[in-house]
Amino acid sequence: MSLAACVVLAAACASGPKRPANVAAPALDVRMAHNLFFGTSTSTPATVDVLLHNNADVPITIRRASVTSPGMGQYGILTTTHDFHEIVPPGGTGRVSLYATAVRSVDDPTEPLTLRATVELEAAGARWREIITSRR
Repeated sequence: MSLAACVVLAAACASGPKRPANVAAPALDVRMAHNLFFGTSTSTPATVDVLLHNNADVPITIRRASVTSPGMGQYGILTTTHDFHEIVPPGGTGRVSLYATAVRSVDDPTEPLTLRATVELEAAGARWREIITSRR
């Protein structure tokens, strides 16, 4: 591959849509909706909530959310993505829930869970992504 092609490819991968300057950044949070209970199994259902508080003067639509638990050794959430059309009005708070699977590699996991959500949003005719990481 030529150097010019590599530069163009790198620029295309590095650039992405950004939040419009006239749209205030939303406050995001990602958390488990319930405690995990593995019992004697190595996997269990897990519901992950992504919350958005709209600080903008225009509605923000949650279009897609993806959750994962990076860097976990004892247990974690398998990557899950879901499409939505959740409109959050100005000053309002919205929540979307993703139904995932948690897996464990030890009998009694004790480490705090790290969750990372990538949320695709739309407002004022533009789409962009926000990433939030939470450790609980």
